[in-house]
Amino acid sequence: MPSKDVSEEVSLFRAKRERLRQEHAAGASGFAVVRGLSDAVDELIRSVWQRIAAPDPAAVVAVGGYGRQQMNPASDVDVMVLHAGSKTIPETAKPLFYELWDAGLDLGHSVRTPADALKMAKKDFDTETAFLEARLVAGDPTLFEQFRVASVGFSRRDPRAFIERIRRAAAARQARAGDASSELEPNLKEGRGALRDVHSLAWMSAVTGEEYGDLREQTDLLLRVRTELHYLTGRHSDVLLMQHQPPVAAALFGGEDAEDGLMRMLYEHCRAVAYALDFALGMMPEPPRLDAQWTPSARRQFLDLLGEGKEGHAAFRALEHSGALTQALPEWQAIRCLPQRNVYHRYPVDVHAFETVAAAVSLQRSDENLVARVASDARPDWDVFLLSCLLHDIGKGTSEDHSIRGEALARSAADRIGLPDADAGEVAWLVRNHLLLSDTATRRDIGDESLVVETAETVRTPRRLRLLFLLSVADGMATGPAAWSPWKASLVADLFMKVMRVLEKGDLVSTDASDLARLRLAELRGALARFTERDVDRTLSMMPRAWLLSQSVEALIRQAAIMIEAGDSPGPHVYRMQAGEPGVAEVTVVAADRPALLSKVSGVLALHGFNVLSAQVFTRRDGLALEVFRVDQPSGGDSFDRVIADLPGAVDGSLELDARIAGKRAGYAGRTPKGKQEPSRVIVDNRASDFYTIVEVHATDRIGHLYSAAHALADIGLDIHFAKVATYAEDVVEVFYVRDLLGQKLPGGKEARAIEQEILGRLPD
Repeated sequence: MPSKDVSEEVSLFRAKRERLRQEHAAGASGFAVVRGLSDAVDELIRSVWQRIAAPDPAAVVAVGGYGRQQMNPASDVDVMVLHAGSKTIPETAKPLFYELWDAGLDLGHSVRTPADALKMAKKDFDTETAFLEARLVAGDPTLFEQFRVASVGFSRRDPRAFIERIRRAAAARQARAGDASSELEPNLKEGRGALRDVHSLAWMSAVTGEEYGDLREQTDLLLRVRTELHYLTGRHSDVLLMQHQPPVAAALFGGEDAEDGLMRMLYEHCRAVAYALDFALGMMPEPPRLDAQWTPSARRQFLDLLGEGKEGHAAFRALEHSGALTQALPEWQAIRCLPQRNVYHRYPVDVHAFETVAAAVSLQRSDENLVARVASDARPDWDVFLLSCLLHDIGKGTSEDHSIRGEALARSAADRIGLPDADAGEVAWLVRNHLLLSDTATRRDIGDESLVVETAETVRTPRRLRLLFLLSVADGMATGPAAWSPWKASLVADLFMKVMRVLEKGDLVSTDASDLARLRLAELRGALARFTERDVDRTLSMMPRAWLLSQSVEALIRQAAIMIEAGDSPGPHVYRMQAGEPGVAEVTVVAADRPALLSKVSGVLALHGFNVLSAQVFTRRDGLALEVFRVDQPSGGDSFDRVIADLPGAVDGSLELDARIAGKRAGYAGRTPKGKQEPSRVIVDNRASDFYTIVEVHATDRIGHLYSAAHALADIGLDIHFAKVATYAEDVVEVFYVRDLLGQKLPGGKEARAIEQEILGRLPD
């Protein structure tokens, strides 16, 4: 066990380690610091080993990262003591290990004969490569040389087999640790393009005798960043999490744009490393010849490359790495290696753009009938579609709205590539409006006919709508599951079908709302024949027309039956059924209307793990409220029973809902959000709806956030008609359709700004 009182050698080592920390802070190179740390361990080992005075021949050997003299502050120190079969050396070596533990080192140690070591190398590839970088630190050089010749000779006896082992290990590592050259939170050691790929090239060079390019600049940056990350976290950390990127960037570079500068440089360098390893392994194809003048053949070759989807990724990367892409398409430079600051995105902007193309190509083989049919219908416009996918985020990188900026850049790029004028215009329009369907579907009441008609007027043609729908699907798929859940996919598909119906047949335009309401009332009466005529008339006559027009007939029948069965009881009555989307349930609550009813119900749902996706609120003229929630279902089987048990107390005020939710939030307080946290925003919009004011709340997601926002609206005297919640990983957008207690829209101008500030002040931190 480590001793309580440290030796003079350990004290000296600690002083050297602290001096190296100061040198790192002063701007020393990555190589200098990791070599200095390695040298300090060397000196400690030699001093202790000399004091031990081993009775039999033995050698203290550094292996792995310590062997290559690249020790980051919290790296493992892998030490092997070699002996020639001595019975005393295993016991003799223990004081050395104790001293290294006393020094605070994370020690990996072994005591072996050269023959035992070689057996391990033959069984385990990690051990084999660790031995390729072995070096003698102290002790018998003859014993070490015997081991070194045998271990290196084993790897060199079949270089092709060794390279194949490298290839398999690299593939497994990428599957496990991801791609450091294109992921939001890169693994600096094991990720593709990171330090382990540099090591792999060094191992290949040691075995084959070939040189694989100069990667000193790239390696130095990776070492500097990993060193700072170790100092920042105080532990062996390899993944550069989002919350660590700002302090690491500030420490290494400083300046206003340090964070983006760090990540762009890191992606750039990791791509160079990944390219070098792929090229050495024979996995990198030659890039197409891309003429900067965009001859017809060059244009066709480029568009065909996009049409290959995932299969064309390697060639696209080669094209990008060669510089030919930015030379022929200078608009690309602004988004190249550009990081994104929210965790629902998985990739930097340029990688996301190509992933969107790859997702678009996959839509042709989609299992979803709607998507597959639309993709088939859009096949004649495939070049326009794929180029729109590639360029949809081309406007990112400045404070300007990226859709507006992107429209001009996409038009410029499409003209340069040589698309016909009409097609270039379509590409620009799609880029400008690529968020139209997804934002409308997730933030607006798509049961509002005027909204559907307005969307149709913006789109204008079925051709555009098909392409816009497919672009929305591909963009969502490429962003990640946090941005493209089955719920959101179904909303976008629903909006698409409603808008297409308007464009192709004019259904919503030609059908008067009063006629539609009468038709639905007739259907409802027929479907509710099992109830008395009096009960049916009473319920249907007292419900607002908005209820009849906002949902499917099936939903209206179901909800009317619930209200009739509830009778005159003040409730609350709670019902749940499976919705049409996987993992989504519909929760219906019938209760006597009262202030903050929506917030109380949503609070109980949040308390028991139900994430609210949308809420609709309707009030009968006799004061009975109908609230319909779409929710993500938690995994616990008894969660809904607890909702039923707690809801009466929440509604009558006997359940201390504020305290319960605060307690649940406190249980999650230690979980640091990964993304860059933006301040909460509230927007009051009086233009988007004819009859309601729309209040948008943008915030970091918290347990019960909808409860808090709805409570704030109720406290300032606003009646909520409809609410929709869109979550993007750790961000949330809550949209409320509200009127004042007199049934009027809110005033605009300064009063709207005052309401924004009032709501903002009531939201949770």
